[in-house]
Amino acid sequence: MVLFDLKILLTGGMTEEKKKLRRKTLAKWLKESILRLGPTFIKIGQQFSTRVDILPQEYVDQLSELQVNYTPSVHTIMVI
Repeated sequence: MVLFDLKILLTGGMTEEKKKLRRKTLAKWLKESILRLGPTFIKIGQQFSTRVDILPQEYVDQLSELQVNYTPSVHTIMVI
């Protein structure tokens, strides 16, 4: 069985522009998923938003929005 290189099958290959757009799209999806998962995951996302040594810049940009735009909703506050 011969495996084909994905770059050959895609028109124009995976250019840097396409890679950047894909990372930006995935980063936005990750941020929205973290917001749906709740406060624990939001806190983890906030911590990763400062780690430019681990994540690509597109992810850091999206996750840094968790630092500014996060306001806890009524159903996420738990009283013990």
